[in-house]
Amino acid sequence: RFHRPPAGLGLGDEARIHIKSLRLLTDAMNVFTCEPRNDLLRDREANEAYCLAEPGRQYAVYFPDGGSVTLDVSALQGRVEMRWMDIARGAWREPLTRPGGGSLELETSDRGHWAALVTAVE
Repeated sequence: RFHRPPAGLGLGDEARIHIKSLRLLTDAMNVFTCEPRNDLLRDREANEAYCLAEPGRQYAVYFPDGGSVTLDVSALQGRVEMRWMDIARGAWREPLTRPGGGSLELETSDRGHWAALVTAVE
């Protein structure tokens, strides 16, 4: 089984941090109103990034090994808040505010597991 050593991570320190990171992300958004929306990603290589979104309200983009994509946020008018989750450290980076509408360029600061959360500013 994938979760049992030696084939997987087990419940070691790395797995615990990843679980914590996922919990931080799901606490910051309502995943139950979202659906997979990889069609909102442009300039995406195969398996580079994955999008879960409720267009016009919230978008989460997961990068398994870093990278850069363009996210279509044309349904999101007004201002947006963008936050990066450093999954390996289980911590958010400082949020950035950007104009909504159009598209956003998302680029990780380095390789590894990252998630970007883009939400409407209310």
